[in-house]
Amino acid sequence: MNKKEARTRIAALLSAGARKADVLAELAGQGLKDQVLARLIASRPDPELCKKNKVHTWILIVLGIAQLVISLALGYFIAAAASESGDTGMLGNGLAVLFLALTVPLSLLFIWGFATHRVGAYHAFIALSLLQLPKTIADLAHDPSSALPSLGVTVILLGYVWFVRNRMFPDFGWFTPRKIDGRYAFVESA
Repeated sequence: MNKKEARTRIAALLSAGARKADVLAELAGQGLKDQVLARLIASRPDPELCKKNKVHTWILIVLGIAQLVISLALGYFIAAAASESGDTGMLGNGLAVLFLALTVPLSLLFIWGFATHRVGAYHAFIALSLLQLPKTIADLAHDPSSALPSLGVTVILLGYVWFVRNRMFPDFGWFTPRKIDGRYAFVESA
């Protein structure tokens, strides 16, 4: 069985009311490792949890749209500053295009991932935020007046996305399906 077949079987079994642990036991030994099956089961959005957390999901989508708007505005300001600088204008415009080429697709992926309940979007946001923290903390020594608000926003967003991820996908520990005593542990009730 490949991942696509496993996703289809998992969806069918969970929709029929099977317990997640029973789905793992039934599909184990059919070509995929238990870890892969547990990840597929844990990353399956529960419709009941999606309904309960609709407001949180919309807040994350709005935050993603705000991030997109900020990226577009920064790209515009970089290009505007480059056009005023004369000879280095081409370099500045190239920098603006590069900035937009990196940030706009990333923002759109986060918006899409949060809207479609993809655990990978939550994990990517958390990982990227954690990667930003050391630089932001190091900036505290040089310019605390601008680094402190940035650190505060980063920590608050990181905490909120972690909070929503845990509500939407309670079967995950850090970035992998939760294990207790060497066995995968799933939350069965929404």
